[in-house]
Amino acid sequence: MSSLSFPDRSVSQTERAARRGRSTSFAKRHEGFWIGTASLAVLVILWEMAWQAGLISPLFFSGPSAVAVKFVEPLNRHDLERRLITRSGLKV
Repeated sequence: MSSLSFPDRSVSQTERAARRGRSTSFAKRHEGFWIGTASLAVLVILWEMAWQAGLISPLFFSGPSAVAVKFVEPLNRHDLERRLITRSGLKV
């Protein structure tokens, strides 16, 4: 009885290309990162659009732009720096 060799289907495309001596593209090697980033961007854009259209009540949930504004306000007032210095016990 002769032995037949079948392709190993459990090996990823990247590993197969490496075995053949070929390099894969940057985008292919980081495909998961790009899909995750694009999904997050689409989610935030849809969230902002729904919030701007009034589909989301500001009483219960806020939009990403409002969150970003509230996040940046203390940075512009240098309030965060004062709090960190006060908490660290440093005398200015």
